[in-house]
Amino acid sequence: MAEADSSRRPSESFVQKVLATHRSGMTRRQFIGGAAGTAALAALGLSGCGSSETADDGGQKILNFAQTNAKKGLDEHVINDQLSYSLADCVAESPLMWTEDLELVPCLLAEMPTVSEDGLTYSLTLKDGITCHDGSTLKASDVKWSVERMLNPATGYKSLYMINFIEGAPDVINGTTTDCSGIEVQDDTHLTIKLQYAYPTFMSILGSEFFMIYPEAAVEKVESAGGTWGSGTDLVGTGPFKLTQNDDQTELVFEKFDQYHGEPVNIDELHVQYIDDANTKMMSYVNGDIDLCDVDPSLLEQYQNDATVGKELHEYDPLGTYIFNLNLSKESLQDARVREAINHAINRQELVDTILHGAGIPATEYLNPNLPGHDDSLPVIEYDPDKSKSLLEEAGVSSLTLDCGVRASEQAVAVAIQDYLSKVGITLNVNVLDSGVWTDRWRNGDLETTIFSWNMVFKDSYIAFYTLFHSSASSAKGSFYSNPQFDSIVEASRSEEDSDKQIQDFQQAEQILCFQDWATCPLYYPKRFFAAKPYVSGMKVGNLVYHFRDVDIDMSQKQ
Repeated sequence: MAEADSSRRPSESFVQKVLATHRSGMTRRQFIGGAAGTAALAALGLSGCGSSETADDGGQKILNFAQTNAKKGLDEHVINDQLSYSLADCVAESPLMWTEDLELVPCLLAEMPTVSEDGLTYSLTLKDGITCHDGSTLKASDVKWSVERMLNPATGYKSLYMINFIEGAPDVINGTTTDCSGIEVQDDTHLTIKLQYAYPTFMSILGSEFFMIYPEAAVEKVESAGGTWGSGTDLVGTGPFKLTQNDDQTELVFEKFDQYHGEPVNIDELHVQYIDDANTKMMSYVNGDIDLCDVDPSLLEQYQNDATVGKELHEYDPLGTYIFNLNLSKESLQDARVREAINHAINRQELVDTILHGAGIPATEYLNPNLPGHDDSLPVIEYDPDKSKSLLEEAGVSSLTLDCGVRASEQAVAVAIQDYLSKVGITLNVNVLDSGVWTDRWRNGDLETTIFSWNMVFKDSYIAFYTLFHSSASSAKGSFYSNPQFDSIVEASRSEEDSDKQIQDFQQAEQILCFQDWATCPLYYPKRFFAAKPYVSGMKVGNLVYHFRDVDIDMSQKQ
């Protein structure tokens, strides 16, 4: 899930934030490099892939990929955005991985973990002889060390809720020890992980970006020398690509790793160029400089009608929801009647039809339709300006001014909401922020309102609720929502084995969040599109991120 953090999380371009795509059919070899969460995600996500004019240099298949520079580095224990994951996933891997058809399969492990009868202890067996990019062999101790590094407060890991339930984790988080007692290494290939309580979703987390494994010696070599892990070419993993060039600003180069422990990738090199502007990216695609790219909703209608590009567009459905986020720590948003008024002031259908050019589905609630617990019987959240005015009057609000900080990718949607709110007497000041500034201000809880997508990396409504709205996590996601009843229901759903009862929990939590407290403002469920040249095959957009394990270039078609 990622996260907006989508879940999943949020990210640079409008399209980039909604890459938390629904898994589609794929063979067993078509693995996601570390898929999961997800966050989702959230929303991320990527831009384009491009062909080099000399992609056949020496008979090599070279794929040029372009995306916005998230400027967060490539250390997956630190980053929390789809853009960075797409690149970092080429290098690092988790114990398990998700296929595009939502099958969870071994990656670093020789087989699926075994779980004790009480659901607390997971036994993991690594493959023998996994070679890292520096020539070392991955060991079970590297898995334990990687988790402890994530738990260490000095690391700055953003997704502690994904691992803080491991036995002994709180002690590491609190700084009382660096040894996580719940992880025991038996030998070079065997270890056990014990949880504080039964949590079936942990198996899914083992296949996510939130559980990436690095070789201890490689990281300590860089950090002991004063370097920054994940910056430049200081990144060693076990993945199908090895990072060989990286200036952190303009370009990265990944080369096929010949000693990869799994099935080899099809392309020889992946070149990554940073292109921030959606129009520039599409013009590069049209000119033949780029082979594959996401299509921003603002450009969708234009290119759907293009005689050539229109035939090369592909649609996919993310596991995310775009929300107009309300910071409940702000005095202006304390009254639930004000929040309800905001919800009823927005014409979601019109927003989707005009601003998004049909690239979305008007929201009926927070949970995406593809997540368990989504109530298909609910109508679109009602557009009723008169009701909004009455609610504001009832709340004693005659004049209300709100600030909205957004990235450029959400500006058009923000301006539309600004117009809707003005019709009910609410002034919305829209401020366009640099992506990095936006991320910092959002995480610090400085934004009174904002817009982002929360994307899931796998179908888990518990994480979808917990990450954004549980009182223990909401301050870090800019909502500051707190309701003990909501918290209790969400917590109960975590270990509920009866799927029908769990769905009831999810729907009850949804009612409290969206229709009792009106704590957030769901806008729409995005549809996403990417354009791909005919000679590019095997490109699958995974939840939150692009993956390159199966992409190929037909050199006979490419001129």
